[in-house]
Amino acid sequence: MQCFSHQDKQAICICNVCSKGLCKECVYSIENKGRPICSNTCKKSLQQTLDLNTYAAKLYGITKKAGPKKMGIRLGMLDILIGIVFAVMGMYFLMQLNLTEVALFSILCGFIFIMRGLSFIKKI
Repeated sequence: MQCFSHQDKQAICICNVCSKGLCKECVYSIENKGRPICSNTCKKSLQQTLDLNTYAAKLYGITKKAGPKKMGIRLGMLDILIGIVFAVMGMYFLMQLNLTEVALFSILCGFIFIMRGLSFIKKI
């Protein structure tokens, strides 16, 4: 690929905004986390995009700090819900169908899931 402005030179990178091929002389800036830029206009455009992405991440709670914490709470709540379902099934087996062994196993599984869910939430 050739440089957009200097057709006789080989491009070493592509502008992150407009996708023009750039030689060493045409690279305006690589200070934005290694993103090559060809002009001040593209630099402003890239900064606006990065600012918009940061704003959207804050708006929707998508941050690196919040991610694992929210995931832990969700996993904990899911485990507790599964545990409750197992426990209710166990009670049904015990009271309606008189399946004692199955009921005890189901209630035990429910207890294990509930405890696991609580441990997920407690770690956070």
